[in-house]
Parts: sequence; structure tokens; C-alpha cells
Amino acid sequence: MFSGQVESEPTFHQVLEKSLNIYRRRRNLFCDLLEQRLGWVLSFRRPEGGLAVWAKFNARIPLDDLRKRLLRKGVLIPRAMYSEPDGRPINGIRMGFASLDDSDMEKAIAIIDSEVENYS
Repeated sequence: MFSGQVESEPTFHQVLEKSLNIYRRRRNLFCDLLEQRLGWVLSFRRPEGGLAVWAKFNARIPLDDLRKRLLRKGVLIPRAMYSEPDGRPINGIRMGFASLDDSDMEKAIAIIDSEVENYS
């Protein structure tokens, strides 16, 4: 009886592969939306792994001010400041996508896009 239950259970590899496919699809959608909606104001590399994108914004976008504006609209952007290995600051942020469904991604990026337009 016990062995029959185990045989009908998905294997670790099957569960892992399903999870990887879900996160790959989320990553691809998130990156596609970033390119389509915000490609004019930020650059990033599509990650091979991980659950976030490191996005570098144009220098004219004040990220601390943008972060405050987005927070008022329900979009949380981390406050951390990043720098190059030589210590020069980067006008960039880490944008996580793992916990977002398609609708949340689209809404968040649309809000970011509308707020970024205030600086152009």
C-alpha cells in the first residue's frame, strides 16, 4: 500500500522541473514587459537564474524620489543603493518577480512607467 502511494507521487525531479518552468515563464514575461514598457529608460540583462532583475535607470531618473512616489501607489522598490566594484554609485535597483502573477507584473510595470514619465 505504501509503495503504491509513493509511485503515484511526483518525483522530486518532476516537481523541480515544474517549478523551474513556472519561474522561467515569469522571468520571460517580466523581462518582456520591462523591455516593452521601460526599455526607453532602463537597461538590464535577462537573468539566467535567480528571481530578480538588476535594472539600471537613466541618470536623469532620481531613484529615491521615484521609490517614494511608487510606494504611494502600492509598488515597493527597495531603498538600497548599489555601486560598481570601484565604488561609483549605480542608478539601479533590484526588481523581484518571483511572487508576482501576470496581472500584478503588468500593473506594477504600468505604474512604474507612468511615474517615470514625470521625469522625461
